[in-house]
Amino acid sequence: MARYREIADDLRRRITEGEFAVGDQLPSIAALQEHYDVPGLGTIRQAQQSSSTRA
Repeated sequence: MARYREIADDLRRRITEGEFAVGDQLPSIAALQEHYDVPGLGTIRQAQQSSSTRA
């Protein structure tokens, strides 16, 4: 599985479990990069986009 999909799945899980409320702003890209230990902006941006479009 692509890394961005793993991150998107985890973001959706965290939202579902109430760590982030629906409609709230997610942490910054820099914070997510650090949390998920990914170097580039592209991976996080893809994950954010995927987490908001997948059901």
